[in-house]
Amino acid sequence: FMYFFPGELSILGIKPAVISLTGLLISWVQLSAIVFILLVIKYLFIRFLSSVFDLKVTNVHYASSLRLILIFTILLFLLTSIQFFNVGGFTLAIFWGFMLAGIAVTIFILYFKLSLVSTHTLLYIFVYLCATELIPTVFLYKFFTT
Repeated sequence: FMYFFPGELSILGIKPAVISLTGLLISWVQLSAIVFILLVIKYLFIRFLSSVFDLKVTNVHYASSLRLILIFTILLFLLTSIQFFNVGGFTLAIFWGFMLAGIAVTIFILYFKLSLVSTHTLLYIFVYLCATELIPTVFLYKFFTT
């Protein structure tokens, strides 16, 4: 996104620029470390809230979440590849819309998968998903935009 919209989007204060190969590799290692730390925190958070809500769905929830994130990442990669090769003239609003739609679809699929393996009410599972999916997403958004 920063490559296509450098003036409209700056995450973590990183500005797109021509850098050396080693600088690029260091940036990817830093980004990978951040993603890894966030995934570990998400697992611990899901495990903690699963015990608080007395749901025994930690592994099902986390595995399904990782699969859906992988599928969503591949779709996002295809969208950015189309944009990179100048095939599509997407605006930043289309990218944000795709991100929000992907998050919504991921949460709905998780909701239905967890409702199949849990004996709790659907409202209880919805509250659990709000605590494990929506609230951390809002915190990450606020962290990256301030």
